[in-house]
Amino acid sequence: MRVTKSHKMLPAVARGKRVTIVVDDQKLEAYQGETLATALTTNGQRMYRYSAKLEADQLPGFFCGMGICYGCTVLVDGYVKRACVTAVVDGMEIITKPEASQ
Repeated sequence: MRVTKSHKMLPAVARGKRVTIVVDDQKLEAYQGETLATALTTNGQRMYRYSAKLEADQLPGFFCGMGICYGCTVLVDGYVKRACVTAVVDGMEIITKPEASQ
């Protein structure tokens, strides 16, 4: 469920254009301008940071929410990105577990 209003004294939340993103070969709804972490979370997707060094998943990835910890790294159109600071763009393809694509 998406938030439409945060408090009765505040105006309704303005959303960007509705777009479609592809996450691990599954189409999901998102809104242009929101972060990838927000889109994943609101669609019930759990994120895990993949450690290439350890070749394993680590703790759930959405941790700091401001791009410092690198805990939410995912592959976006073939490039490693931090989901908490990456804006959603229509048609972007995300892989949450890089080892699954090999």
